[in-house]
Amino acid sequence: MSMRIDFATEEDKNQVKDIWKYCFTDTQAFVKWYFDNKYQSENTLVVYEQNNIVSTLQLIPYKILFEKKEVEVSYVVGVDTLPEARGKGYVKHLLQKTIEVLRERQQFICILLPFEDAFYKKYGWETCYYQKKYKLLPQEIKRVAKPYGNLRKVDFQKDIKVLGDVYRQFIKNKNGCILRTTQNWQHILADFLMEKYAGYIINDEAGKVQGYIFYRIEDNVFSIFEMAYENEKAYQGLLWFAYVHSAQAKTIAWNAPLEDMLFAVIDKPQNAVSINPFVMARVVDVKEVLEMLVDSNPLQRDDAFTIYIEDHNAPWNEGVFVISNQEIYKQENVKAYDLRCTINVFTQMVMGTLTPSQAQRLGVLEVKQEKALCKAQEIFVSRCNFINDYY
Repeated sequence: MSMRIDFATEEDKNQVKDIWKYCFTDTQAFVKWYFDNKYQSENTLVVYEQNNIVSTLQLIPYKILFEKKEVEVSYVVGVDTLPEARGKGYVKHLLQKTIEVLRERQQFICILLPFEDAFYKKYGWETCYYQKKYKLLPQEIKRVAKPYGNLRKVDFQKDIKVLGDVYRQFIKNKNGCILRTTQNWQHILADFLMEKYAGYIINDEAGKVQGYIFYRIEDNVFSIFEMAYENEKAYQGLLWFAYVHSAQAKTIAWNAPLEDMLFAVIDKPQNAVSINPFVMARVVDVKEVLEMLVDSNPLQRDDAFTIYIEDHNAPWNEGVFVISNQEIYKQENVKAYDLRCTINVFTQMVMGTLTPSQAQRLGVLEVKQEKALCKAQEIFVSRCNFINDYY
C-alpha cells in the first residue's frame, strides 16, 4: 500500500486526535485541552495510507538557553502509529523527515522526550538531560530544611510574571533550558490545575519573591513537580515547606536538577536517590552548531583540527569537518581525521553532557591526535542541562 508524508491539514485534526487517544493514556480533559491550545497542523507531520492518517509526529517550537544564547528548537511529541500500520517503518520515515524540516527551518538542535531511549538512538537522538530522583522520608531533609521568609499560595491568574522572573533567575547558569513565555506559563498552570497540583511562593522578609514550589499530595506522597529558587535560603525554606507536611505524607518525591546536592547530607542516600535519564537531543546541522560553539568558546590558539561525524540519517552531517576560529567547513572526499564519533556522541558533547576526554575514556570518541583532543576540550565544555517541560 502506498504511503506519503506531509504536514497535516486543518481537516486532519480529528484524525490526529483519535490516534493520540488510542495510543496514549491521557485523560479526555487533557486531550481536549492539548488539541485546543497546543496542537498546530503546520507543525504536525503525518503518514497517509491512501487518504487515511496512520502515524503522526508533532513539533512544538520553543527557544532554549544554549551557551547563554537564545536558540530556536522544536520539541518532538505525540509520536504514534495505529496498530494496523506498525512494523512498516513509518516512524523512521517521520523522524528522517523531521530532521530535514528542522534544517530547512534553521533549527539546528531538536529535543525529544522518549518512550524508549534505544528506539530513538538509532536515528541520532541521545540522552542529554538527566534528573536526580529523590524518594525521601521527611526527617531526612530536616538537616537542610529551615524556616525562611513568608509563604503564600500561588495565584494561577496573577502570578505568571513573578513565577517567570524566578524561573529566569533559576536557569541563568544552566544550559538547554526552555525559555518560557507568558503563554508557556499559562499552559503550564492550566495543566497543573487539571492535574491537581498546588503552588506556593516564598518571599523574603521585605516581600520580594525568592522561589516557588508546585506539588501535590497523593497516596501519602508529597510529590514536587517543580521547585525553583534564587538563593540557598529560599531553597532551604521550600524544603522546610515540604518537611512540615510530614503528618500528611510519609514520603517526599522530587525529580531535582542533576547538580542538586541534597543527597550529600542524607544518612542513607543509597535508598533515597537515583539518576534518571530524561530528555534526548539531536544535532540537526553539525556545521551550524560548531559555529555557535566556537563563537562562544573560541580556541586559545587558532590551530585547526578535524572531526569525522557518522550520521547515516542526515548526509550533510556525515564526513570530516575542519574546525578553527576563522572557519568551519566540511571536507569533501577526505578520509583522514583527528577525532571521530557518531552524531549521538557529538550531540552529547555539544550539549555538555560529555566532554571529549570523558567520551574518549568511555570508548565512544576515537582519538588519533592527542593535540586535537585538547583543542576539542576548549570547545565542548561541560554544562549543567536542565529541562522540566514535558511537551
